[in-house]
Amino acid sequence: MNKLDKAYTDFLGDAYKNYLNKRTSSNKDNINEPHTLANGMVGKVSRPYTQEEFINKIKTDDEFAKKWDIIIETRDFDFEDRAMLSGQFNENTVSVGRFIETYGMRLLEQKLDEYNIPTKLTTIKYKNETIQIWETLINNIQTCFKTYLTTE
Repeated sequence: MNKLDKAYTDFLGDAYKNYLNKRTSSNKDNINEPHTLANGMVGKVSRPYTQEEFINKIKTDDEFAKKWDIIIETRDFDFEDRAMLSGQFNENTVSVGRFIETYGMRLLEQKLDEYNIPTKLTTIKYKNETIQIWETLINNIQTCFKTYLTTE
C-alpha cells in the first residue's frame, strides 16, 4: 500500500466501520458477484465492499460518498499555483515572472519538483474532521503528506 492509499485508509477507517454496520442489501451498497451453485446454476452473491473497494468507490462515486457523509474535493495545481505555494513548503520561494524570464518555463517546473512543491491537493471531510492530502512527485514517484483539521 502506498502512502496515498494509507492516508485514505487511516482517515476513512471509521467511515468504513459505519458502512459495515449500516449498509443495506441493496445493490448500491454491496458487490454482487457471480456464483455457481452445486447444481451448476449461476446466480449472484451479495457481499459488502472490502475496505479498499469501499475507498475506491468513495473516490469515484460522488453519490455513494455523499450517502456515507464523506466529501472529497481535489484540486490539481498548475505551475503558477505551485510557485505561489513554494514559500509555504520550502524556503526557496520562486518568483514566477522573474524566474521564467531568466530561465524559462521548463526549468521552473523542474525547480518546483526539486523543491517537492505539491502538484495536487485532496481534501476529505468526514463528520467533523478534515484531512488534506498534499501530493507531490519526488524522482517521478508519487508521495504525499497529510494535515488534519478539526472543525467544531
